[in-house]
Amino acid sequence: MAIGAYTYGTEARVEALVGDVVAGRNFTTLTIPTSAQVEGFLDDIAEEINAVLVGADYTVETAALVLTNYPRTSAYLTMLNSIGASVLVLQTMPSVAFTVGEEGQGGGRLQMLQARYKAGLKMIEQRKLSLSRSAIRVKANQRLDDNGNEKKPLFTREDDFYGGVRDLAET
Repeated sequence: MAIGAYTYGTEARVEALVGDVVAGRNFTTLTIPTSAQVEGFLDDIAEEINAVLVGADYTVETAALVLTNYPRTSAYLTMLNSIGASVLVLQTMPSVAFTVGEEGQGGGRLQMLQARYKAGLKMIEQRKLSLSRSAIRVKANQRLDDNGNEKKPLFTREDDFYGGVRDLAET
């Protein structure tokens, strides 16, 4: 399985964060989770991030375009994607995902990564990224359509009609 074009994170970054859960700190076809599963986790988290971006009226572009046009934001999305995938990796480990008696206490690497991931999604929802906004908003006020033809106005009025305006001579 290959990482998708809209996926920001990398398997190497996930290995740097949580590679210690497998021998040699490298995900392979023989580890649990496998390298293909980690790539799937990266794609799944990227889709979740992209859904939040769309919900916040950002234009979703491929990871390569984001890197070219918005390098700092690309680094942030790469970090967020890798952290989210690391959470999923840790959740595949029964001893890491759930420890009896520690529910809601907030300690541990899994809880820290989950908190960072949720904070990152919240930052996107609050529109604090320097990405382009959805083209839908831009097109709403344009006088030309997509083919370059002038749009007809939604309403018209006579040149000498100013509704709601009073002449001072009336008072």
